[in-house]
Parts: sequence; structure tokens; C-alpha cells
Amino acid sequence: MAEHHETNLVEVERYPLKRESRYIVDLKYGTDPQAFNQRFREAHPDGPGARIEGGWGMSFFGAFDDESLYFLRSSPDVKSISEDAIMSIF
Repeated sequence: MAEHHETNLVEVERYPLKRESRYIVDLKYGTDPQAFNQRFREAHPDGPGARIEGGWGMSFFGAFDDESLYFLRSSPDVKSISEDAIMSIF
């Protein structure tokens, strides 16, 4: 689980082989995902730097620039953020 440090920002879990500017965001239990996504889109309308591309349950993924990532990291509704990594099962 991601931690809030002195800055109260959620730390981003990092991986060696990541997809550029792509992240997976997990919301805290009790958060309304639709309401959260609406607030996000109002603050950061869809564009190349801020775009929710899909989701499931309490999680969503997309492309986020520094400004939109800061919004997500500073939200009290966000449980964790991780880079969308390229995985291999070989």
C-alpha cells in the first residue's frame, strides 16, 4: 500500500519497465468512483496530459502529466498509485 509522507502526497510505486506517463490508481474503500472520476475530469478535462482510459471497481488507469498526477497524489480519496508497467511472464 502506498504511504503518505511529510508532504501528504501518495508515493508512486515505480517499476523498471514502465509505460511512459501511464498510471494505475486505486481508490480508498468508501469512495464513489464515478463521483471521483467526475471531479477529476472537471479539474483536468480529457487531453493528452490527463486522460482516464479505463477502469474496474475501485481502480482506474490512464495517462497523467505532472499536474494531473499531483491532483491524484494529493487526493484523500486515493489509496495508491503505481506506474503502468510492462510485465513479462517468461
